[in-house]
Amino acid sequence: MRRWLYGTHVIIGMIAGGWIAWMAITGIGLSLGPMILAWAEKPPVVTAHSGLPFQTWRPSGGTTLTIFSAPSSAVLLGKGPNQPGAWVHPYTGHLIRTESNWPRWMHRLETWHRWVGLEGTPRQVIRWIKAVACMGLMGLVITGVWQVRQRRGRPPRSTPWHYRLGIWASPMLLIMALTGLVLSTEAIKKPVKRSRDIPTTFPISSVMDHVQQQYPNWNRVVIKWGDPVTTLVYCHPWTRYQLEWDDTGTWIKTTPRTNWSKLIHTGQLLGVFGSMLALMGGVATLILVVSGTQLVIQRWRNRV
Repeated sequence: MRRWLYGTHVIIGMIAGGWIAWMAITGIGLSLGPMILAWAEKPPVVTAHSGLPFQTWRPSGGTTLTIFSAPSSAVLLGKGPNQPGAWVHPYTGHLIRTESNWPRWMHRLETWHRWVGLEGTPRQVIRWIKAVACMGLMGLVITGVWQVRQRRGRPPRSTPWHYRLGIWASPMLLIMALTGLVLSTEAIKKPVKRSRDIPTTFPISSVMDHVQQQYPNWNRVVIKWGDPVTTLVYCHPWTRYQLEWDDTGTWIKTTPRTNWSKLIHTGQLLGVFGSMLALMGGVATLILVVSGTQLVIQRWRNRV
């Protein structure tokens, strides 16, 4: 039984080990993303005005507009995924400073984590390869824990900390593998055609009035110009709503958007503590892949 378990464990590692290591390396960087972005995307503080924002000026030169609930927060004019946006005064439209590049860097890292940086049709192939890698990770955890149980009372001949680390990290690895499998098998959404500039006729104030009435506890609103205009309303870190409008500012529909599998996979559901758990899970996965490979090579050399 032990020989069969060991052989299965090694074969799974040979097939999926490379992909698991890649997801662990990129996942370690992504686990730090929420903390980095919380610092990098903190809106500048402005002097609150007695009037209403966007009445004396009209946003232009951007594809998105991010508005924060605090009246003393600046607004962010996004200019697409490839160039930084601009923090501007919500009441005067004056430029405060340029947006940090950290959001674009983290988005690029997420693209490498999910699709290996590929676009278009290859993403369909990559997501199924990643699904197999997630199932392989589950297989490694199950066979590894089973081996340790079979060795109970007998100290392993090889390095014991590899097994101890595997036992300690097995709950996190199983959760990461299961949620990663769900995310890998999700249907890929078609990209929405976005406008390159904010229209000067769109009634932003009316949209914000609607948001204030429907979601009085909103924290952040992101308006994305396209066909239709999409508004994401963030009420909590794990709750958001997608509102759609036509080009005249008439409401079309509202869709709740809460991706629980992603929130659990990235640890964002538990805030900073969850991000640290995700970081430890990524580090443990990488160490287990490297140490497991080393142990297999060492065993083969001893046989030769």
